[in-house]
Amino acid sequence: MVFALSGAQARAQTETVAPYALFGDTNGSHVPWTPALGAYKLTATPYAGPSGTGGAGIPLTVSFSIVATPAARGGAPAVAAAVVYPNPSGDGRVVVALPEAFAGEVTYALVSAMGARVATGTFACPGPGGTQALDFSGHMPAAGVYNLYLTGGQAQAHLKLLRR
Repeated sequence: MVFALSGAQARAQTETVAPYALFGDTNGSHVPWTPALGAYKLTATPYAGPSGTGGAGIPLTVSFSIVATPAARGGAPAVAAAVVYPNPSGDGRVVVALPEAFAGEVTYALVSAMGARVATGTFACPGPGGTQALDFSGHMPAAGVYNLYLTGGQAQAHLKLLRR
């Protein structure tokens, strides 16, 4: 798989084995990325051989923008770009990378694909750009999609978690 990111930041990455990740991985855990504000275009092209060799498959291109979102009137938190890894998780243990907008106490809720709230809690934000390990192994017994909702400081985030 060959990735090509252009726009506010640029990156080229060639991956040979899963998980295929734009910024690579360490022992299967995706390397986090905090994108700069701006417009982006990401193209992923599969190849028949390793390291971008052999015949090229059909590339997939997505365009997206990262924008600053001020807190809404009435004090509601702004949506922030938190990142979770590894995703998918083999055992329900994940790490959440939090942007600066999260500060102080962070509240979370883990919700199953069927809409059942399976875990809730709080943790102290480890500081600007910090990470927090979360162990949902007892709350994500089955493979599937879960939703993680985070609220703290002047931010909120909604992350999809995959349990394999």
